[in-house]
Amino acid sequence: MMLKMYVPLIAATCIVSIYAIDYGYDYDNVFDGYRQRIIEGIVPTNHPLPFLVFISVGRDLLSTCTGTILSPRYVLTALSCFSVAAQRLKITTREAERLMVVRAGSQYRYEGLPYSVASSYITSKTSKNKAFDDIMILKLNRDIVFDYLTTAPVTLVRWKPKLGETVAIAGYGVHVTGAEPNYKTKSYVIGNTTVMKNDRYCKPKKSYEFCAGGINQGRSDGGDRGGPVMKKINGKYVQVGMILEGKTIHNPGNRFSTLFDVQDSGLYLTIDFFCDMIQRYTDGAAYCKKIRI
Repeated sequence: MMLKMYVPLIAATCIVSIYAIDYGYDYDNVFDGYRQRIIEGIVPTNHPLPFLVFISVGRDLLSTCTGTILSPRYVLTALSCFSVAAQRLKITTREAERLMVVRAGSQYRYEGLPYSVASSYITSKTSKNKAFDDIMILKLNRDIVFDYLTTAPVTLVRWKPKLGETVAIAGYGVHVTGAEPNYKTKSYVIGNTTVMKNDRYCKPKKSYEFCAGGINQGRSDGGDRGGPVMKKINGKYVQVGMILEGKTIHNPGNRFSTLFDVQDSGLYLTIDFFCDMIQRYTDGAAYCKKIRI
């Protein structure tokens, strides 16, 4: 089960890179021939993911992450959103919870309506220091009002990753154009990543974790931690997993790459394993659907 969060600081070991180029295309074009980035994703122009929230602890951009709206009062994100911020700011996780602000209703960092965190929930194994399940539910101090244009709940779907399968990912992390950080880009970015075998940089330790990435594709930096892994059903994005961490190698030097390429190996989790917990701790307001993908 999941318990109210009062846990010691848990150190995070990975900081990963997010890349973005805005080619001016619609966000559905993540499969065309251009190398669009998260690593090669796109910056949307019409806030296509109204269920995304920007989460910050103080004003330090490196102490931020991404989450998804489960219901008017609950948000889903990564537990390391707390632990990394607490470590960086040299505060306790309880102090990080009090400083945390969740912003909903905008595709841009710091521009959504602010909500404070009333309480948070983690798995019982994590609370007892028997494991580190990098997932957390935040209960907000008040309800998010849904207009289904700028704010809406995410649809959760049970899914098992298949080798070679392409999924979409999104997050608010610092974007990079080419090899340079683009701090002027305030929007979240949508991109792709491909489910792959374990490698030297990605070694899942739990049954619900999986690796994804490749050359010029993949996941984001710390600011995208907690962001959704998505599939598209009938033209609509649904959440099937979550971004955790990973490693990005510039100029990987293999026979498929060039001097300007990057190789990503990212670690993700599937929502499927946590569906019962999410439903229980949101009092049934959020639940996973069984839809053939």
